[in-house]
Amino acid sequence: MLKRARGLIDKITAYDYVFRAARHPTAADNRMQARGTITFDGLGATVPAGASYTIAITNPAAGVCVSALGPIRCRQITVRAGGQISACDPAAPPGDSRACN
Repeated sequence: MLKRARGLIDKITAYDYVFRAARHPTAADNRMQARGTITFDGLGATVPAGASYTIAITNPAAGVCVSALGPIRCRQITVRAGGQISACDPAAPPGDSRACN
């Protein structure tokens, strides 16, 4: 019983699932265009102290974001100075739990 509880699926099945999902026609364009690095100190705060970062998640191959009158629900990830990370929807209206505040 304990052996079954440790892992839900074996590594080969998990790899096959991820590989198939990534090749599915509805999968997001996963090419990254990274420009830099976010560094954290030993307490989890960003370095240099007080630095905050915003990462826009888009899919240009699928279209323009809803916030720019397109069909795609894009996301935004914010890394705050204290190390807190949050994700939001830039097109969500103010007061919505998904909105970027």
